[in-house]
Parts: sequence; structure tokens; C-alpha cells
Amino acid sequence: MRIIGRCFFCPVIRGLSSGHAQRSIERSYVCVCGWRMAGSEARLAGHDFLGNAWANMKRTREQAAATRAVIINAAQQAFYENGAAHTSLDDVARRAGVTRGAIYWHFRNKLALFNAMFEQAALPLDPFSLSSGAYETDPLERLLDELRARWRHVMGPGPARRLYTIMLTRCENARETAAFCERVGEASRQAELQIRAALHHAVMRGQLPAQFDAHTAARLVHATLSGLLRKQLMELDSIPDVSVDVVQIVRDILQRPLGSDHAMR
Repeated sequence: MRIIGRCFFCPVIRGLSSGHAQRSIERSYVCVCGWRMAGSEARLAGHDFLGNAWANMKRTREQAAATRAVIINAAQQAFYENGAAHTSLDDVARRAGVTRGAIYWHFRNKLALFNAMFEQAALPLDPFSLSSGAYETDPLERLLDELRARWRHVMGPGPARRLYTIMLTRCENARETAAFCERVGEASRQAELQIRAALHHAVMRGQLPAQFDAHTAARLVHATLSGLLRKQLMELDSIPDVSVDVVQIVRDILQRPLGSDHAMR
């Protein structure tokens, strides 16, 4: 008979591994707690232990995911109300009802928390980022439809309005969020390039004049819509305005970009 560290029935169960139980088919064991197990009992206990361990791991993962979601939601509220620079991780912890250690368990710093907010919502960092796809058939109308849809998505119900409010009006370019702001700037440049590419397709399809300045027009379209959106989002108590005629605004810009005499055909 062999004395082992602890059996599977002890309050502390880490002493006996599943390997011990697997090798105990024909031998008897006595735990330090006095419990005597035959080989078959030890093997069964090992199976029970592994089953419980997997169940506990799954429950722990679910609890961790739930805590992470609570932290992200609390961070959104805090950043929305007070701004990024005036919200510490301690503030987020108090609002979420968790310890500061729990915050750092899930997020290394404020930057990681910012990134997680947008990743969880699956939102692009620029509100007018276009979806990839073919623009060959009717590029101008597709561009107008997409820009209108993006506006309505941001101003409609859901997390988009709050998150873009944080990003565009509550995210001061401080040291803690500098990398995030750089990513936002890069996303803005990419959105301009996407609009420019769509306008180039429109020129190739004859929907815009051959001399049309797509580069300048894309910058004007993106800057105008971004400015209007920012103004709307700065008014926290205002009713979201989804009725803005984005299509007409863009058409007006394309009619005469920078004083050009070339109108849309």
C-alpha cells in the first residue's frame, strides 16, 4: 500500500494528478486524509476530477467574459460622460463594481480598453469607412448609398453613436491614447482613399467628367460629412438626426468641387 499526497475527495485536490489515477488499476492508495482507495476507485475519482476541472474551467471562462463585458460597458459610460483624459482606470473599476486588479487582469492600460471597445462592437475606426466590393456597375450611386447608410448607422440606435461620440469628441490626444488617435487618423486617410477610388470608378463609367478632381473631391466629401457628424455628436442631449440628406450634400460637393465648372453628368 502506498501513501500519496491528497486524494480527489480532499478540499485541496491538486496533490493527485490524473496520471496517478490511471496507473492505480491494481494498487491501493491511502491519502494523507485517511481515505483508502482501490485502483478502480482512484481511476473513477480521476475521471470525476477531470470532468469537474473542465466544468470549472468553462465556468471560469464564462465569468471572465462576463466581467470583461461589464468593464467595457462601464468604460463606455465613463468615457462618454467625462472624456478619456478625465477618466482613470480606477473610475472605470468603481463604475463596474470590480477591483482595480480585475481591470488590469483584462486590460493592460487605457489604450487596450479603447481598442477593446471598438473590437467588441465590430466598428471601423472611421464612421465613413466603405465596405469592400465592386463599384463597376454604378459606382456613384453605390457610393452615395453607402455614405447615407453609414450616417444612419451612426445616428441610429445601438452602440455606434456612443462610441463615435467618445472617439470624435471625448478622446483627447493624450499620452495614454496617442496610439489610438494615430490609428483613428490612419483610418480617416483610408476612408478618403476609398471614397477617392469610388469617384475614380465613376469617372471611368462616365458618371463624372474626365477632368474631375477625385482627390480633392474625396477630401471635401469626407471632411464635410465628418464635420457635420462631429457637430451632431457634440450635442449630447440632442435627438439623433437621421434625416440629414447626406446624398444631396455629397451631390452638391461633386457638382462644383473647388470651383470646378465640371458638373456631374
